[in-house]
Amino acid sequence: MPRVTYADRLKAIITNPAVSSRDQGFAESLLGSYTRRGSLSAGRKRCLLQLEERYSPENLAKAAENPIHERLAAVASRVAVGTWDQGFV
Repeated sequence: MPRVTYADRLKAIITNPAVSSRDQGFAESLLGSYTRRGSLSAGRKRCLLQLEERYSPENLAKAAENPIHERLAAVASRVAVGTWDQGFV
């Protein structure tokens, strides 16, 4: 079984469709740093762990059960596509 590196873990976050564009960009930045240096600082490791926890299957399932998502979906259906409003919702 091949070893799972920080690069593998960061790539999994980057390719996860549930990840926000902001977090995806941050993970790409962390991956670039890891690629250049060959390691992550303690603070960057902590950030990686926080991203992994935020987008864990358990937390995503819990978030999907939240009734606010139904309300946001209803609002999203009423805003114009490609506008700032859509990005906000």
